[in-house]
Amino acid sequence: MAWPASFGQVAYLQVVELPAQSITLGSGKQQTQMIQDMGTSTIDGNKKSKSLDLAAWGISLGILILTPILVGILRTPPAQGPVKDPSVMIIFLSLMALIAVSSLGVYGLWFTKRLNDSNGSNVWNFHAKFLGALFLISGFVKLQDPVGFGYKLDDYWDFFQGYLSFFPNEALKPLSVYIAGFVSVIEVTLAIALMLGWRMRITGTILLLLILFFTFLTGLATSSDKLTDCGCFGDALKLKPFQSFLKDILLTVAILPAFILRKRISPFYHGGLPGYLTLGAFVLPAVVSIYCFLYYPLIDFRGAYVVGQDLKFNSQTIDEEEGQIYAHDFSEFGMECNYDGFQGPTLYIILYNPQKASQKALDEAAALVKELKEKAPGIFVAAGANMSAKKRANLSLNFPADMCWSLQDEKVLKTIVRSSPGFVFLMDGKVVEKWHYNAIPSVEELKQLAGPKANDPMVLPTATPDTLATDSATSDSTR
Repeated sequence: MAWPASFGQVAYLQVVELPAQSITLGSGKQQTQMIQDMGTSTIDGNKKSKSLDLAAWGISLGILILTPILVGILRTPPAQGPVKDPSVMIIFLSLMALIAVSSLGVYGLWFTKRLNDSNGSNVWNFHAKFLGALFLISGFVKLQDPVGFGYKLDDYWDFFQGYLSFFPNEALKPLSVYIAGFVSVIEVTLAIALMLGWRMRITGTILLLLILFFTFLTGLATSSDKLTDCGCFGDALKLKPFQSFLKDILLTVAILPAFILRKRISPFYHGGLPGYLTLGAFVLPAVVSIYCFLYYPLIDFRGAYVVGQDLKFNSQTIDEEEGQIYAHDFSEFGMECNYDGFQGPTLYIILYNPQKASQKALDEAAALVKELKEKAPGIFVAAGANMSAKKRANLSLNFPADMCWSLQDEKVLKTIVRSSPGFVFLMDGKVVEKWHYNAIPSVEELKQLAGPKANDPMVLPTATPDTLATDSATSDSTR
């Protein structure tokens, strides 16, 4: 006689999981549906915990959404200098504290064999929501700045190559941005899948492998001084390798139940909803990441260089907490032309790795500069590049011969704008607007920002000989 496919599962629940429940066996299909409906707790327990499950969602999303709002209301920005937004730090510390407490609850109920009753179901749902919320904020700040995360991956490739001479760091660098975008989107997708309890056999396994890999990376970084920041939260939160290593150890311990119990954890809400939400958690972040790659990050976390900052002040002032200048490598900005690049309206063109830049974008930037000289002579144009004049001469750069160039560190230029060429409009040194080369500003737009000064021709002193006609380029690693 052939037993129904789910008979063994139902028998296990009768004897072990649900000794106090009376189960009437029906057809194999009915039994399978019953297993799915019961999940990891009793039928009554699941019904009772729905309100608490919604409460867990509310607490998690409330921390993510309300923290930046409250910080924005309560924070008093300084008169000058970068605005230090502690939102991500507060979110991180709050969720880590909740994860630590919920981990104790999950392990306590697990060891006392009570994880499958209604209390265990409630504790597990809170624990999964807090874990998911942490991965959600971590993935979001990176996916909305895939280029920045890609730069950090470049550092990791070089770091690996220092340990393994055969590691193909140069071959991976052209792929860094694409890898960064994919990893960030996957992180957000896993976060939502964990919070929903969807496909935990896959979700729990990938999460554990991911956190073990991150723990390995931060463990290596802790033993070396070559990496000063793990890049876990992009530019929104700087964690030293040792701090990140401790964080990853705690998360490994917290994720272990999701892996070990992965076969016994089912979606809290059944039907197609968890699957559709998880799919949406992949598609929507992917679209956002592609948009931010093609244009500009949704939120700029780069402190001294964001819109509204006084770049002149930041380039001359030391951060007392960090012991270094807010904005690096501007000591000779505009000095090649004997002109203060922080005076009046200035279009600052960022050009790092010009040999790898789009020729079409370079030609459009050069055409914009020539048009500005005719239609808006009052707007000074300066360009920052990490390449000397002699090396630039070998490229097809059609900029006017008298345009003012500054030799600057590549990492500083990459921090200012995630685009090469990129465009920054300054008014007396204050950052007014930024553009990716896919959204190059028009002359009319720049004239509107400059106001009446756009039509006042500048009288520049005689330019000094090109002091950058060497084969050298800066290598300051500050970012």
